[in-house]
Amino acid sequence: GDVRPEEIDVSADAAALPETGSRKIGLWGEKWVAAYLRATLPDTVTVTWMNEDSEQDLWYDIRLQPKQGGEPTYVEVKSTSTRNKGIFEISVGQVKAAFVNRNRFAIVRVFRAGSREATMVPLFNLPALCSDPERTGVAVNIALRQQVEAGRAASLASVTGN
Repeated sequence: GDVRPEEIDVSADAAALPETGSRKIGLWGEKWVAAYLRATLPDTVTVTWMNEDSEQDLWYDIRLQPKQGGEPTYVEVKSTSTRNKGIFEISVGQVKAAFVNRNRFAIVRVFRAGSREATMVPLFNLPALCSDPERTGVAVNIALRQQVEAGRAASLASVTGN
């Protein structure tokens, strides 16, 4: 059966974490998606929530493993407490995994995490989705976190021929 958002309460788990705010929202989203997958996938698939006991620092949060063998599917959960924040960060490892695993890697975007109005949107085969943003509505934004001004100026000079 379906798992309604109000059936997931991670307040006790999240209270024990040194992190606040976004980590609690992330944990809630992971727990909800894992519970949903466990409730809706057939018994022939093992659902493993990698961070259930502690953060594992992997490029995915949930592994779906067919019990009869075969390739696993990896799920990364990206949660927000807002209803429409479509922009989220992914790591270099997640970008690589998206290209290597294609349909065996999904990002699940959870909106309104922590509330009864939570929704989830699965995104499979990110490279294909990003290749046609007009059709799919999925686009890539690149943000540089640190820039060395001298390196930036040198790069711009070489591009412009100065």
